[in-house]
Amino acid sequence: MSERIEKHPELGFAGNAFWVAVLTDFDLRTDERHLLYRMCKLLDHLDALDEELKEQPYLVEGSMGQLRTNPILAEVTSLTRAFASLHRQFGFDAADDDERNEGIAKSNAGRKLALVRHHGGR
Repeated sequence: MSERIEKHPELGFAGNAFWVAVLTDFDLRTDERHLLYRMCKLLDHLDALDEELKEQPYLVEGSMGQLRTNPILAEVTSLTRAFASLHRQFGFDAADDDERNEGIAKSNAGRKLALVRHHGGR
């Protein structure tokens, strides 16, 4: 039976959900836990910005009266990129990539066998 992972007292709902999910599946070093904490904080900030954006228009009036995109959208984009960068650093996608590459390898092997059958082993 696995150890129960405690929520982090400084994280919100989204951050804690990710915190618990990752620590349930991975045994992290201290430095990795710090990066995980930063990722979780990013998720909490994104949640807060999403809530803020629900109450505001996507287009706002600029300093000269022109319409421009709400600055919150740029911040959401920036935080999303930061999260994706940390996610790649951790290598969380590696397992998915291995499965995907295995499928591609099987597909390529099948293609070669079909060519051998069709062309008579040339």
